[in-house]
Amino acid sequence: MTEDLAELDALLADLARRLTAPERRKLGQDLADQLRRSNADRIGRNVTPTGEAMVARKKRLRENVTPGERIKSGRMFLRARSPRFLRKQASASEAVVRFAGSAARIMRVHQFGEIDAVDRKPGAPRVQYPARELLGYSEADRQMILDVVLRHLGT
Repeated sequence: MTEDLAELDALLADLARRLTAPERRKLGQDLADQLRRSNADRIGRNVTPTGEAMVARKKRLRENVTPGERIKSGRMFLRARSPRFLRKQASASEAVVRFAGSAARIMRVHQFGEIDAVDRKPGAPRVQYPARELLGYSEADRQMILDVVLRHLGT
């Protein structure tokens, strides 16, 4: 995937030289907006950028649940994909989509499959989370990037 991105990066760098700094900033804003939407949609469907289903959350046994406690099931990361947490940023030289605020640490743990406490309580058990790729490029994203760049060059 990195070689595809290097090829895309070289092509975009060549095309971007034709644009002025304000035009590149506008292009970056459009790219960041489209990438944020694409990643948010994928996260909402619990699908990785490669198109595979994310590792499902671990099932909890009913007998291990305290009365009144809600058992999480189904879709993961519903709030994380909102613009409040999934932010876009652009300048004349780059377009970035990233997690911000309290969600950034939690999403990093899931993105890379790190070890973390299951909640904020002191003494909470620490577990190894499975890697769930949240942010990334799909083949459709690559095509969308080229389309946005070509549209900007045409106007």
